[in-house]
Amino acid sequence: MKILLGAIVALGALACGSDEDPSATGAGGSSGGGSAGAGGSSTANAGSGALGGTGGSGGSADPSTAGAAGLPATYQLTLNVDGEGTVTSIPAGIECGERCTGSFPAGTHVQLEATAEGGVLTGWAEACSGGSSCSVTLDADARVTATFEPFSAGGANAHGIAVTPDGTRALVTLANSSGMLQVLSLADGSLLDSIPVGSFPSAVAVTPDGTKAVVNNLSTVSVVTLATKAVATVASPCASDTLYDVAVAPDGESAVTTMFNGNCITNSVAVIALGTASMQNQYSIPAQLSAGIAVTPDGTSALVALGILSTKVSRVALSGGAITDITNTSSSFGIAVTPDGSEALIASGDGDTIKRVSLGSNAVTGSIDYASNQDPHNIAITPDGTRAVAVGSFDVGVLSLSSGTVSKTFSGGGRSVAITRDGKRALVTLGSDVRVFALP
Repeated sequence: MKILLGAIVALGALACGSDEDPSATGAGGSSGGGSAGAGGSSTANAGSGALGGTGGSGGSADPSTAGAAGLPATYQLTLNVDGEGTVTSIPAGIECGERCTGSFPAGTHVQLEATAEGGVLTGWAEACSGGSSCSVTLDADARVTATFEPFSAGGANAHGIAVTPDGTRALVTLANSSGMLQVLSLADGSLLDSIPVGSFPSAVAVTPDGTKAVVNNLSTVSVVTLATKAVATVASPCASDTLYDVAVAPDGESAVTTMFNGNCITNSVAVIALGTASMQNQYSIPAQLSAGIAVTPDGTSALVALGILSTKVSRVALSGGAITDITNTSSSFGIAVTPDGSEALIASGDGDTIKRVSLGSNAVTGSIDYASNQDPHNIAITPDGTRAVAVGSFDVGVLSLSSGTVSKTFSGGGRSVAITRDGKRALVTLGSDVRVFALP
């Protein structure tokens, strides 16, 4: 996410010191004699004298920075970043995620631009204030602090996540005994609703029209009408079934879920009719574990990851249950299908890779090296099909599907991932937080 602030006047130079304490703000770091208005802009006033004058409460003009024969002085803007984010400047001169200093000619109007890398901008301090814009006119040295925080999930054990089709809300499950479906605003992360569902909910999916959410609980499925918060429960035929993942068919009429370790059928794909909140079909899968699931865009089949004990992925016809095995996909968990239906991406513990599967030939065509010992276990694809975001145990990776490489990584892992409908942000659940990442 980026926030564009201010206007361009001049050029600057960069001097970064990322080894310093990112939380340090330093003494005397306010914006000189000027004050920041509600819009977040300020003037760092050097006081009397064109060169070498003392500033107000926050800055001073160093005579040694003045040019010869009346050339303008150069002033420094020091940035501190608190939290997971980066800030850049226009004109260039500031670019860092901890602490850095840029030097600019006197009178330069510097606008600062914030980018989410796990947290969203919650406010500016010192030479700027407030939570929206920040621009500083440098007539003295000045300091700015930018604070980033993740969205709060409103409770512990945030697990599954989905984004509504209108792009305004995130749906998050809290995997506790008193399970909840949390509805968050994507504008500011505020909690809009808490809807009780079954115990230990994991995955969540939303219908294409945005009217219903489908939640996998420990051994039931909750069909939630979002407008009224009404919940219909679909019980598994086997009391000891454990439900893992869920996906909604493109027509919004049904959902599919993976079940494993039940008494009746060892592993299966269940098809649930959403209109009646009832089990429509259940297809057995000859495997020891069933994990992630995704439905092809034409709605004819589901792809099922079979976990650490298998070397294949099963493609299940949703009419009749015929199974096609896709081999060479060891330790598969998360799975996603490109919007055009040509390819599936599988998060695989086999060499810490993302397997690429052609859905025309049902064969692995290549892999994207993720990172050693990162254990990629969940994945989502941008709406335009150009990028994917994989979640590992220790980091989050952005994948370029055209080059077949990891284009950017963010430290700290997570559990589940969803991408906003405009393709600009990835949302990752971790603990009691929803981490927010601006996608390059």
